[in-house]
Amino acid sequence: MTGVFMVLSVGQFRSTIQNNNEIPGGPVPVGKRYLSWSWFRFLVAALLLVAAGLKAYQLATQPVLGEAWLDTRSVGVAVVQFELIFGVWLISGIRPRLARWATLVCFTIFGFISLYRAVAGHQSCGCFGPVQVNPWVTFGLDAMVVVFTAAASLKPSSIQSRHETSLRWAAAVASYLFVGSLVAVWTMAGPRPVVLADGAGDLIGEGEFVILEPETWMGRPFPLASHIDIGQRLMSGRWLVVLYHHDCSSCRKALPRYRRLAAATHGDPQAARVALIELPPYAAYADEGRPPDGADSHYEQGRLTDAKEWFVQTPTVIHLDTGDVIKVEPPAHAVAPIVPAPGHHLTALSYDPQGKVAPQ
Repeated sequence: MTGVFMVLSVGQFRSTIQNNNEIPGGPVPVGKRYLSWSWFRFLVAALLLVAAGLKAYQLATQPVLGEAWLDTRSVGVAVVQFELIFGVWLISGIRPRLARWATLVCFTIFGFISLYRAVAGHQSCGCFGPVQVNPWVTFGLDAMVVVFTAAASLKPSSIQSRHETSLRWAAAVASYLFVGSLVAVWTMAGPRPVVLADGAGDLIGEGEFVILEPETWMGRPFPLASHIDIGQRLMSGRWLVVLYHHDCSSCRKALPRYRRLAAATHGDPQAARVALIELPPYAAYADEGRPPDGADSHYEQGRLTDAKEWFVQTPTVIHLDTGDVIKVEPPAHAVAPIVPAPGHHLTALSYDPQGKVAPQ
């Protein structure tokens, strides 16, 4: 059935190309040809199917992080299925006028999402799964699709018989059910991450992905110490450890504040020292503001090993006392560190009922 659907689609594509110049009164002069929806829809469908395929690959091969319901695996699978349905519909050629309006609405929404992410400073729009694409680029692409779709003309084509229309419906539904069910099973299964054992931090499993859950480390030895290049130093004294990615927009806002905080508390024997720990893939030192080796700095800079792929929401701040985890700050709190007032220290911070940081 899928083969019949593709044959019919290719046949219609050829016929519409041949008939685009046929209107009552003769062929359209070359200078007055219009963009036809009959073939432009194939380009839009290809874009949707490529995006769906890349998102499906990411869901099937990488863990999903995020506490919001929009960041869950189920929502990701639903988005992939929507793009598959939309792409199959455009290829089928069924109800072209409605499909054209749906494309205008859909890509207008996509454009606003891309614009929001661009203004918010996101490094990638997330539209193409693991392929990093700047949100400004996808915003321009969405805008182009909207403009060309609005300009595309619905030229008259050969009238489809009832039998051909029914066959197209059946082929479209069969194609989606076959491909969509395979993609759903593939994406919902997802990868099997490696488990990080408490205490010594041994890695249990053969996979490449390690999902970190710092909130479960409270009151236990810091399990990442053996995987950080400066880990041995973190096991003595008081430390404020910041886990970050160099391309994380929230991290870029938070890191300068932690550097200033480290400078403000430098020399206080009771204050915790600050350690900025970068997760792979790494950035060049000049890009992230990392001090060169041997430089006099009020904070320590380290890296988590790139032998595995680590997944954790960043920036996450972990308070250590002689190697034990005594406090974990989630990203929402970690973005806005405060400089403690005289007489207060970084190891004595708490949150009020509104979630604001306040020294005890």
